[in-house]
Amino acid sequence: MENARTKNRLVFLLLLAVSLTGYFPALKGGFVFDDRSLVIDNADIRSFAALPGLFFHNVHRYSPAQKSQYYRPLQAVTYSVDHALWGFEPLGYHLTNVALHVLAAFLIYRLLLALLFPFAAAVFAAFFFVAHPVHLSTVAYISGRADILVVLSVSAGCLAFVRYLHGGGKGVFFAAHAAFLAGLLSRENALLGPLFFLAAGWASGASVTRALRASVGFAGMAALYAVLHVHFSGPAVLISVGASDIPDLVNVLRHYAALIVWPWPLYPMHATPRVASVSLTDVIFAVSASCLMAACFLIDRRRGSRRLSFAVLWVIIALLPLPGLIHSFPRLGLVMAENWLYLPAAGLAALAGLACSRSGRAGFAAGAVILACLGAALFAASGTWKDEVTLYRHALRFSPQNPNIRTNLGAALFDRGDLAGAARLAQETIEQNPAEWAAHLLLGNVYYVQGDFAASEAVFRHTVELRPGSGRAWGSLGQALQAAGKKEEATAAFVKASEMDPLLWQPWRSLGDLALNRGDFVAAAAAYEHMASLRPSDAIGEVSYGIALGSLGRTGEAKRAFERALRIDPRSVDALKNLGVTLANEGKRREAVALWKRAIKLSPDDAELRRYLGENAGATPPSDRNDREAIGSSLTS
Repeated sequence: MENARTKNRLVFLLLLAVSLTGYFPALKGGFVFDDRSLVIDNADIRSFAALPGLFFHNVHRYSPAQKSQYYRPLQAVTYSVDHALWGFEPLGYHLTNVALHVLAAFLIYRLLLALLFPFAAAVFAAFFFVAHPVHLSTVAYISGRADILVVLSVSAGCLAFVRYLHGGGKGVFFAAHAAFLAGLLSRENALLGPLFFLAAGWASGASVTRALRASVGFAGMAALYAVLHVHFSGPAVLISVGASDIPDLVNVLRHYAALIVWPWPLYPMHATPRVASVSLTDVIFAVSASCLMAACFLIDRRRGSRRLSFAVLWVIIALLPLPGLIHSFPRLGLVMAENWLYLPAAGLAALAGLACSRSGRAGFAAGAVILACLGAALFAASGTWKDEVTLYRHALRFSPQNPNIRTNLGAALFDRGDLAGAARLAQETIEQNPAEWAAHLLLGNVYYVQGDFAASEAVFRHTVELRPGSGRAWGSLGQALQAAGKKEEATAAFVKASEMDPLLWQPWRSLGDLALNRGDFVAAAAAYEHMASLRPSDAIGEVSYGIALGSLGRTGEAKRAFERALRIDPRSVDALKNLGVTLANEGKRREAVALWKRAIKLSPDDAELRRYLGENAGATPPSDRNDREAIGSSLTS
């Protein structure tokens, strides 16, 4: 027993070492793709007090433009834990992904041992799984965590289920159900969990009747999950699959098989045109794959074993959702996300482990070479995730017609201040696909930042025509109209934006700014209050809210708004300035001066701050008139 524990610890530590080494270049990467909506914009992960709310909304609650129907609260809970530990430092989130990836590989190793796989086969399978570069888009991608959680839950559930079938008590029985529940709350394909559990039970030699009886609870849990999913995220969109889709499916499976054998090029989502008929290459692949699976079943039957069959069944079950997934983005053609291979790869790893362990010394030598090559390839490929621009440029090399990648690269260049590069990519995308509204939105933003508000307005008006239901498009048009001095039209655009996307916070801040500037402090306060309910962590919004409240004479509430702004951003000059004015007006001159001195260190050229400090060098605090003037002049939005 002690020897087994020592082996397990050693395997785990080696898996951790291999994973940390392989993913080391990607650890410096930032937030990309959906990371912004799932982490940066997700107000519910910023406090454990908000955790219950994660179970009552879809995963993209704070990014309504995503129009997501994903109900994955456990994924969000892990981000909440990350935020408590790391704030918004992406390194911490990447380390969590790597740790979960290692734990998934270790559970696969433990499950295979429980199914009486040879020790060498289980070890090789775990290292094959943890080191394979095809998982890069899952592990290096913070939002890819849902896939890792599903493999964790399915592996743990299988292990507990097998132990229960072979005499385990109620503890392992409930552990299997808890694992299934965790999977359901992580990603939709966890619904396949009972099929994996039954396959594992069958492979272990347990009674099929006992396994079926023990699975009744899983059906009830799946039904309850379906109700929750529909209630909180809406009904799932079912994509019909017919005989005409078989060529597409075979084509995608062949490409996936090629990535397993030769993992290059690697990027998050491959896209190819749909195929009308099965090619000769696809026919050869389909026949070869079918023969290989049949051979596995026959070998097991001859040897009285079920290990090869279990590995094949795992792959088949994991790939069941694929026919619908590959058509989930019609405008891109056939899509092949690398993260969709994460679950089936566990079965492929088991097959690889059995193949190497049954080939004697030659198999071990070949296995060692394969693992070394996989590790080196993973380390090299991880460098493409070191930052957004590098990642998108790499993906664009191999998918030049993908408008999503092109506009994401343009947005990354825009964030870096490379307006010319962003405009070029937006224009190229528009030339390829004139209806690509995101490219128009990017181009309009470039014109806006360059100060060409007329061109920006024209582009945004066209964007609204292309995507009339987009709150982002209407909000951007409102910004251009506001900058051009067309305040009434801007107000109408912001109202439209809030109607199209009720959870979009930016239009409410802009409506508050417009109301504040025209002296309608009641409307301004109402707009900022609503914005704060949508985005509790916006320091600029809290300062503006405080300004509106102060202008209404509600100084106590204004003071609390400025304090909230400082908790969000301790370096907010406007919050320091206006909180100081509020305190000075209450006669707390010393505290006010301390705040203004903090602010002047952050903004040495602020003439207003210098005036406040000068006026308070003596015994006289700012007058009520100056106080109101100071608050009004601090508006920065």
